[in-house]
Amino acid sequence: MAAFTGKGIAVIVLCALLCPVAVPAQALEFQRVVAPFSVTDRDARQLPFPFLGGFNAPRPQFVDIDGDADLDLFVQEQNKSSAGPGVLMYFENTGSAQALHYEWRTDSFHDLDIGNWYKFIDVDGDGDFDLFAENGVAVLRYYRNEGTVTNPQFVSLTDSLREVEGAPIFFDAGSFPELVDFDCNGTIDLFIGRSAAGTISFYKNLGLDLAGTPQFELVTDRFQDISIIGETNTTTLDKSSEAATHGSNSLSLVDVDSDDDFDIFWGDLFEPGLVFLRNDGTCTDPNISITTRQYPPNDPLNSSGFNAPRFADIDNDSDLDLFVGVLGVAFANGSHFTDNFYFYKNNGRPESPQFVLQETRFIATLDVGSNSAPAFVDIDADGDLDVFIGNEASANDLTKAELAFYRNTGTPGAPELTFESSDFLELQLGTFYAPTFVDIDADNDPDLFVGRWDGKLSFIENTGTPQVFAFGAAQQNYRAEIAGKDSVIDVGNNCTPTFADIDNDGDYDLFMGEFLRTINFYENIGSATEPVFRFVTNSYADISQGLYIYPSFADVDADGAVDLLVGSDRDGIVLYRNMGSAGNAVFTPDSLPDIKAPPRATPHLVDFDSNGDLDLFSGSGKGGLLLFENTSFPTAITPDQPASTAPATFSLEQNFPNPFNPETRIRYKVERRGYVRIVVFNTLGQEIVTLVDEVTDPGRYGVTWRGRDKNGTIVSSGIYVYQIQVDKDMASRRMLFLK
Repeated sequence: MAAFTGKGIAVIVLCALLCPVAVPAQALEFQRVVAPFSVTDRDARQLPFPFLGGFNAPRPQFVDIDGDADLDLFVQEQNKSSAGPGVLMYFENTGSAQALHYEWRTDSFHDLDIGNWYKFIDVDGDGDFDLFAENGVAVLRYYRNEGTVTNPQFVSLTDSLREVEGAPIFFDAGSFPELVDFDCNGTIDLFIGRSAAGTISFYKNLGLDLAGTPQFELVTDRFQDISIIGETNTTTLDKSSEAATHGSNSLSLVDVDSDDDFDIFWGDLFEPGLVFLRNDGTCTDPNISITTRQYPPNDPLNSSGFNAPRFADIDNDSDLDLFVGVLGVAFANGSHFTDNFYFYKNNGRPESPQFVLQETRFIATLDVGSNSAPAFVDIDADGDLDVFIGNEASANDLTKAELAFYRNTGTPGAPELTFESSDFLELQLGTFYAPTFVDIDADNDPDLFVGRWDGKLSFIENTGTPQVFAFGAAQQNYRAEIAGKDSVIDVGNNCTPTFADIDNDGDYDLFMGEFLRTINFYENIGSATEPVFRFVTNSYADISQGLYIYPSFADVDADGAVDLLVGSDRDGIVLYRNMGSAGNAVFTPDSLPDIKAPPRATPHLVDFDSNGDLDLFSGSGKGGLLLFENTSFPTAITPDQPASTAPATFSLEQNFPNPFNPETRIRYKVERRGYVRIVVFNTLGQEIVTLVDEVTDPGRYGVTWRGRDKNGTIVSSGIYVYQIQVDKDMASRRMLFLK
């Protein structure tokens, strides 16, 4: 905000003399950020990592990877799939062993491919951590640390660990092995939980071969004669019980009661809690049996199943605390899509633990569940962008999606998102929501469209004002002219709508992604106030990209012609530059080199912080948002500095949004009663329209310009400058209108 002096009359004028030249097409550069500004959740808690992208099935491990005597954190969330390799998210502890402070460093630690499982452990006894992982086909990969304690460097020695006889060691797909020095002889042994009958295979470590790879020998496939059958199959605790079928499992072997032997924790696909098997023997003579399925006994875990337990002395008080990643699926609810990283603090003693639940989201991030689809709109006309996020099924009801609402309680230049609702308007529209806001009837307030999983489109009209929204009942099935008939719009599955005036005729046209690779295009043959959509093609611009297509538009190069951004499940995010014009689009694919897009990417380019460039937001299959900050030269208009620095009797803010389509807000403040006139000029200095012409009392005001001249006709795309004048003092700012 800039301030100037004078008295009498305040005039805001657009001046051609200060207009810059449009920026030519150029490569965009982005940097991943996770906490650029404040985001608070429903409990008024500021989220430390709001833009991680969400968690659906986190598998944590705490380990001092940099040798600074505190515990860093690794989390596997992404398995190896068609969308990419299995990778490790890394959080460095920049605090201390007693006072943790985690900072996100990367989504892909050392760019390692870990398949669907990993474990850090010093297997060669050289004092640094080596890494075991899966190679993608349920066999074990070994990465030796050839760096140092403080600077690890991982080198793959083998893609397939083998028994001493040469046979590959397999583990069951979806299950997670464990490595510990179980017999206390100084070598790391291997345990694999078997899905068929809930048994455990025990492999003894025979030492390293000449290449430095550990050698394992199978001792038994029925370790301690244990057979753990899921709760849905049997309720017996008899360790010899068996059943014909079983499920995936996650093992953790740890001396939980400080008696110098290893106990076993088993997280099972068919268990809402943890199975605890206490070792009443010794290292060399174990005696292990099922103790309880209700662990911790004083505060039992009760999740949606398949729990991955991990232990660490997180508070450096000499006892082990408990962490659980919830993978879910066995029990029908969606709570594990948001509440899936449990932290139990040990309030007991090393020999007598007492675990008490502290958090269900140890790494707190903005997370609406799964398959998030964001929309950005100034819903309250206060000059900044608010955020709405659709999801696929809610935490409490898998048959119903929700639309979360985060209001921007900051300013255009310093945004702050505050949770307001997890179920905006309490819509009942099915299992997936893809929202988009547009002033479809040109009545100066944003209306809401929601794409649904069944391929249809819902419309909710805003009958309120720009400042106070009022949405009515949903029109369940929006209609269009298809093959000459009035018909319900239906793209098959996974309807993802967006709007743009693609033919530059002054009204919005409709585009919808779908499940099967393509974009549907409906031309608006009506008007800006009374739209009528006619089906043109289900393969717009011949784009075919992965599955779960998600389109959005933005003018990335400020040339007045909108470009197209497309996300999908496996092909990342592709920018299609418009090499044609505002009225004749011709799209050519372009790369976004610094973007590692998530599966089910739902991208948007918006100037969220009003700094003159477009940043990239994307939803993901994991239910959160990712943010990639634009670090290239700004492609949007940069705010001017004022032409005067006299004492403030009035002030003029940068218009928002900028660039804009279809409207922008100009805010100003008057310190004393005076006559205010606001006029819009084009770059030739010709008057376009007078927006304000009245005597104004002291106060803060705003006026909206909708890109129309005094005759109500939409003006051409271009750059304008507005100037405020009080007596002989004046100041100017620029703005860019895009069609």
